[in-house]
Amino acid sequence: MSALNGTVSAGTVYPANGDIVGVKINGVTQNAAIAGGPGGFSISYPTASIPSSASAYTITYTYAGNGTNLNAAANNTSTTLTVSKATPIVTTWPSATAIIYGQTLASSTLSGGVASVAGSFAFTTPSTAPVAGTASQAVKFTPTDAANYNNPASGFVSLTVSKATPIVTTWPSATAITYGQTLAASTLSGGAASVAGSFAFTTPTTAPAAGTAAQGVTFTPTDTANYNTAVGSASVTVNKAWQVAITVELEDFAGSAAKVTFAATSAASVKISEEDLTGGSPFSCTLTVPADTTHISAKGPLQLRRKLALIWDENGMATLSFTGDSKLLGGDLNNDNRVTMLDYAILRTNWGTTSAGADIDGGGVVGASDYDLLRSNWIQTGDPE
Repeated sequence: MSALNGTVSAGTVYPANGDIVGVKINGVTQNAAIAGGPGGFSISYPTASIPSSASAYTITYTYAGNGTNLNAAANNTSTTLTVSKATPIVTTWPSATAIIYGQTLASSTLSGGVASVAGSFAFTTPSTAPVAGTASQAVKFTPTDAANYNNPASGFVSLTVSKATPIVTTWPSATAITYGQTLAASTLSGGAASVAGSFAFTTPTTAPAAGTAAQGVTFTPTDTANYNTAVGSASVTVNKAWQVAITVELEDFAGSAAKVTFAATSAASVKISEEDLTGGSPFSCTLTVPADTTHISAKGPLQLRRKLALIWDENGMATLSFTGDSKLLGGDLNNDNRVTMLDYAILRTNWGTTSAGADIDGGGVVGASDYDLLRSNWIQTGDPE
């Protein structure tokens, strides 16, 4: 309601209290009784009957006179009324629900705002797509009665934008590795995702068992500020190692190095390899052999050959120990895998020398200890390859 106050007079003559004045604004007429003298009146108009207007309203007064000293006055239009729009007061700006990077502000829901009149809250620029994080975003209030109320100044709400999770349409393929290698030795290729980024094994230091299994793969987007990582898997084949850890003891050998010949026997072939071993007897080494290897033999430069069967584990690993009762016996100086007079002849020829070709015990000088080894293995024959 809007109050309108006025006075009726003719010079210094005023109507009595209780006389009636008609007041017409915007086509709506109401009667007001003179009260409180001299000639004063007050009347209230519903706001809806005199909405805001760009042009002023003309106020028309009508007075019937009092029959004595005041004549009737009809359609007095000497007064105008200007009604401006009011500006609502926003006491509480709304809160906003979180959105995901890539969505616009229109995807967030505003709730809880309070203003002095009915109306609605909305984002000032609803098509804005903010970056991930929490920031203030402009909000406007629009009153329902737009004819009589202005839009107040914009306010701000705190809006959280969560990182988006990329969509991986194709997880990469992985090259095979060999047991003992870590996933870092496998190469990933061919992956595809909805945004730029790279694929890598989640735990690259893992060394899987032999076989084929799914291994964790992580997609890391280039834009880590706005995107989360994604986790999937790739099938990795781990081939068996086919490696043999070998310990070799040369009988009563005192030297620090020796050349040992190994022969890996399979159904189809024999693979020969010579290894220069150091560190003193018993020596240690690791051989990689064909997958179908069943036996391995070892022969020292002046020792008889010894052949042992292999037992493979599920990862293609085996151990062999040419020690103790399986050590390599000395005395084969002519490399025919037997200890005979031919070997004795070589020993006798090199007696007292430093000839490596007759120094069975590796002591540095051919002498009695070498003879004792030859004699203890007399007429012995080594294993075949």
